[in-house]
Amino acid sequence: MSPHYLRYQRLTFLLAISFLFGACNALMTEDLDGVQLKTSIALPMGETQYTIENLLDQMDDELAIEEKEIGGKKVLQFAYEQDLATVDLGDIVSVPNQSFPANGFQDIEITPVDIPVPIDLTLPLQVGLDESWDMDFGGNKLDEARFKSGVITIELASTVPVRLDADFDLPSLKTGTSETPFSRHISLEPFGTQIIRMPLAGNKFLFTDENIGVRNQLQFSFSNFVLNFTSNTTVQAGSALRFRINVANVVPDVFLGRFAKREISLDNQSIDIDVFDNELLGNVFFADPTLSLIVDNGIGLYMAADIRSITGISSNGTFTEMDGTFFNEDNPHEILRPSTKGQQVETVISLNKSNSNLPDFLSKMPKRLMFDAKFLTGTGEDDNLPQEFIDSNTTLGMKARAELPLDLALAGFTYTNTAEAEDFDEEDAENIEEALLKITTSNKIPIGMKLQINFLDAQKKQVATLFDENTDNTIIKAAQTGSDGFVTEATKQEARIYMGRELIDKLPDVKHYEIVLTIETGGSDPVKFEKSNTIDIQLAVQAKFKVNEDI
Repeated sequence: MSPHYLRYQRLTFLLAISFLFGACNALMTEDLDGVQLKTSIALPMGETQYTIENLLDQMDDELAIEEKEIGGKKVLQFAYEQDLATVDLGDIVSVPNQSFPANGFQDIEITPVDIPVPIDLTLPLQVGLDESWDMDFGGNKLDEARFKSGVITIELASTVPVRLDADFDLPSLKTGTSETPFSRHISLEPFGTQIIRMPLAGNKFLFTDENIGVRNQLQFSFSNFVLNFTSNTTVQAGSALRFRINVANVVPDVFLGRFAKREISLDNQSIDIDVFDNELLGNVFFADPTLSLIVDNGIGLYMAADIRSITGISSNGTFTEMDGTFFNEDNPHEILRPSTKGQQVETVISLNKSNSNLPDFLSKMPKRLMFDAKFLTGTGEDDNLPQEFIDSNTTLGMKARAELPLDLALAGFTYTNTAEAEDFDEEDAENIEEALLKITTSNKIPIGMKLQINFLDAQKKQVATLFDENTDNTIIKAAQTGSDGFVTEATKQEARIYMGRELIDKLPDVKHYEIVLTIETGGSDPVKFEKSNTIDIQLAVQAKFKVNEDI
């Protein structure tokens, strides 16, 4: 093989690398297919076709890209979704430990009785008690309450000098699958004590059956008292059966009734918009974005969401607050509720260009959106509304979803990347007179591209630029679009990039390329991107070499 052939091939290859690395990287392409190197002056370097999805993937392979129908056609969009707050039974209902009476014991006084002679006598007494206790369920007024755990304890103490028998009933407490009212026969020795414990798991309080009818009211009774005399004994005035009822360690399972009005704050809730998580410079305007708050609700309470503010944080740390009629504290957004236990109901609360300044807000390119919000729950004691319910097996979940259809306008949107350059020594530079890179495109994507390549030395200081300030550096022109923003026709262009003697002499000092790609949509009106949008690219390099006997 001739030394002339090898020398030409080396110079051409190095020159092609110098141009093509910048051009291809700036175009965000991968290695081109069909590369051929020849010893001729004009060298076709290859051709390829890219879809808009290919280009977006090259920008960021983690972008969430979907399709959305607009105007009867499918437009690409960025979509982001993030789980936010969850609300469960424990956020709405808590049952404190409590006792009746709150302090000490309640006394049932026994009528004085004097038996003058020792006899074995059982004497029925007409003594009894019917009482009720308004229990505390965290401010909620319940018709029915079931529990996962907890215990109700009845403490009994007698100050009577004879054995005392009686019946104790809690008609509000239904036990077992048959829901039998709780009942116990008690028998206390003289001055004796007794403790009755009843687990609440699997049992329930029913406060509003036909025999009761008052929410939260735990009814109980002592009846059928019997004093058993076996000797000469006097029951003096002040003798009593003392009792106390305790409820402790309650974990709710299912509660039905009326729930107190309360606010549940949603702190530190956010969604990231990854497409803005960069340092790109320029302006972007999404014509019709939406930001949705999606509530999946299994809690049967009347609820509303009060979204007080949404703040955006850009990559440079700038804070921007969204505004619009959406943020109206006097009119919170109603959340649909299930009609039966076990049902989940979805509510979508949307921000868009009609109720907020969302398009202008997103033009600030916030990489993170922060929510300041709260849930409003409960109706108080409004009996004109259906019964509310909540149970331990269901929750309310909230997530945010941002949809950014590629129906947009771009201006001065700049992408910058720096990479190492191929070695290009002085001998190589001396043997090149001039060079030309030709880029031929047929573009059906509604964006155009301007290219600048800055040549940097080892300290990354600028040595030269590919284009001077007086040269048009548009390498791809945007496709033609109709009044609706959809592409109507491909734009064809041949761009020529010239490298003269002055620049070639500086190449040996070049150790890095800084590629600056500016992307624009060609006007202020938004354009739409379809999955079928493509661009065809052909690249060729032409060079003039010095020929001498040393080659």
